[in-house]
Amino acid sequence: MAAARTGKVTFPDGRILRTTKTRHPRGFMQGRYLESQRDVEAADKPFEFFMNRFRLLEAAPRVEFIAYTGLCEDVIRPQLDRGDCPGLSHRMCGLLADNGTW
Repeated sequence: MAAARTGKVTFPDGRILRTTKTRHPRGFMQGRYLESQRDVEAADKPFEFFMNRFRLLEAAPRVEFIAYTGLCEDVIRPQLDRGDCPGLSHRMCGLLADNGTW
């Protein structure tokens, strides 16, 4: 079993940091634990939210989107209204309900 190579840290101020660990054991043994780290841009926060939320295979309360991303629903409303679910299975699209959850 391999250790997780990527990580995510969400700070109280809403900043999200994505990390990638060193791939090769030699680098790890030399003390280079992180290969890269980057801040997630505001434009990518909706993707981050839904990627993490939908892996739970249950609907997500709308208030969670606002609380976890710091963005208003208007950011994704056009896609929801059109029913855009590129790359998502029909099962995932079914989680986008219009009853206070997605």
